[in-house]
Amino acid sequence: MKPKILVISELYPNKEKPAFGIFVERQVNQLKEKYDVVVVAPIRVFPPLSIFKDLFKLKIKSFFYNIKKWKNDLKKIPEHQKINEVEVYYPRYTSLPRQVFHSTWGFFLYTFQKKFFEELQKRNNFELIHAHYATAPGLCALYLKKVFNIPVVLSIHGSDVYYTVHQNRMAKNILKFIFDKVDYIVTNSTITNKKVLEIGGRIETTEIVRLGGEFNKKQAPLGSVKHCREINILTVGYLEERKGHIYVLKALKSLIKLFPGIKYYIVGNGPKEEELQTYVKENNMSENVIFEGYKPHKEAISYFEKADIFILPSWNEAFGVVYVEALAHSVPVIGCRGEGGPEDLSNLGNCILLVEKQNVTEIEENLLKLIKSEDLRYRMGNVGKGIVNQHFTWKKNAEKMSNIYDRLIASSNIRN
Repeated sequence: MKPKILVISELYPNKEKPAFGIFVERQVNQLKEKYDVVVVAPIRVFPPLSIFKDLFKLKIKSFFYNIKKWKNDLKKIPEHQKINEVEVYYPRYTSLPRQVFHSTWGFFLYTFQKKFFEELQKRNNFELIHAHYATAPGLCALYLKKVFNIPVVLSIHGSDVYYTVHQNRMAKNILKFIFDKVDYIVTNSTITNKKVLEIGGRIETTEIVRLGGEFNKKQAPLGSVKHCREINILTVGYLEERKGHIYVLKALKSLIKLFPGIKYYIVGNGPKEEELQTYVKENNMSENVIFEGYKPHKEAISYFEKADIFILPSWNEAFGVVYVEALAHSVPVIGCRGEGGPEDLSNLGNCILLVEKQNVTEIEENLLKLIKSEDLRYRMGNVGKGIVNQHFTWKKNAEKMSNIYDRLIASSNIRN
């Protein structure tokens, strides 16, 4: 009989958001070969504060429209469904606003769903809990650990150490408590690992486990290149300030004059979409910049097959799986210096060019370097694909996670 594992992650695909937390699903799909995995993906029921801005601006119609849409979207997410033969539950809970109380959400999740978790444990007899993110799953998992007497593995992906810890002293203390009390912490990059240890993680129970990349089975031959006047540049990501789209557009403004055949594909949606589209129109770049909008993960992956350069000059980026997915398709990458994923990739080989965040000049110089040299693109693409095959596959990720699971379960069985 397979050991039973409870995975708790607020990020996990559902019918409304099929690509939401896709990296957690990819890991689960590998682990289910050895373990009987059940996923709990809690849904926080609290209208986004952005909706209330309309109320303060006396945009009453817009307020009620957005409230209704939010409710309808919430109803589309089922209480339970099976995804790739894995049972996934979406229990609801609510909590105080993120802006001050994000670190406490695990308490509310446990309080609202204590009975649900207890019934789930009775049916499954889990031997280990794997929580993704300290807030809210990690704190909730610690409450469950006390009740179920089983070990907890915590995966830190970034927001806990880049955002939550800086909210206030309470948040820092709660994270320190969580990092100290869980049985094992898994991080996704050298920089994330360092931040966890600085906050309170124990070096002997904190480990870097690299995430995997998504491969399409049909891929263009290695080093497939085009004439420099016909270059496809790609960014895949949420359209928010820290992803750096506007700085890429500013860099491309002058490059397009030199190479009018450049096409820049932006895949994703988000709060900065309208601002970015306005910039493109005002600077007569509409022929060169294509906004593709949100795409399901499988469709988004297909864009890498046509890309010559991938760029995502984002900051506060714990890792960034999209860098790996670009390299898996032999596409050279540009990312930001001092960020988790880009720095780790750079240390493994010459597959990525690093720029300072928000530095238009450096972005322009490095784009020009890749546009002009098909040989450089070819070499970086080859090196990148080799690095991904060696270090960043979901199979290798699952092997390392399995080793951690087995050690903790064995140790727990001895104690009990």
